[in-house]
Amino acid sequence: MGTLYRVENPQTMQGLWYRGDGTFNPHIRSLGDAKCHDLPMDFDPAFKAEGLDWFSACDNTADMANWFSFSDLRKLTAQGYGLFRFEVERYRQINGHAAFARQHVISAAAVPIRTICAEWEDSK
Repeated sequence: MGTLYRVENPQTMQGLWYRGDGTFNPHIRSLGDAKCHDLPMDFDPAFKAEGLDWFSACDNTADMANWFSFSDLRKLTAQGYGLFRFEVERYRQINGHAAFARQHVISAAAVPIRTICAEWEDSK
């Protein structure tokens, strides 16, 4: 069991690099100067292990600052993205970060962006 955090579009489940169906789609590159724009995140078969689609996440909110700048979060929220907390039966580590399969999700809930970005409240 564990608690994970992920920024995604709740309608499509698109994250930064993959669509909700697990196909590679580097949306982050459309943001221009995004903090993790240049990370080498091309297709990795580890995200298809056990016949499941595994989605990147963080196992704590502090690590989210490694992936997102304030500017990134503003752009993503304007596109319908949000921060979500997932309670999962199990997850795995892939390339040094947490990943979960939707089949292992016990519950999911939206979390305020200010949880990972202190500047958020001041920008409103």
